[in-house]
Amino acid sequence: MGFSDDQIHDILELKEQLTEEIEKHIEEIEKLEKNISVLNTILKQTSFTKASDLTHGTEKKKDAVPIIKNSDGSTIANVFVCKTIPANADKINLFKISPRDSFK
Repeated sequence: MGFSDDQIHDILELKEQLTEEIEKHIEEIEKLEKNISVLNTILKQTSFTKASDLTHGTEKKKDAVPIIKNSDGSTIANVFVCKTIPANADKINLFKISPRDSFK
């Protein structure tokens, strides 16, 4: 199957055009990815809520819980546990699950 010189010339031009189109699209995709990255950064900055802000409208109680080393009974650290009581606590059903309860 032989091709004439004109056909090969046309095929080479087509290949060059397609290569240029691919490069153009790659550049466009890279620009779009950069834009998405900037938008994600903006969204993270504006939509991030600090944990301390989540307790707005609630009462806080802090209790120190000692972490005791078993061998000699000395305290190696204190953990401050923050018990948060939601403002709508009367509408929330709280229950305890013991380690022996099944989750069926």
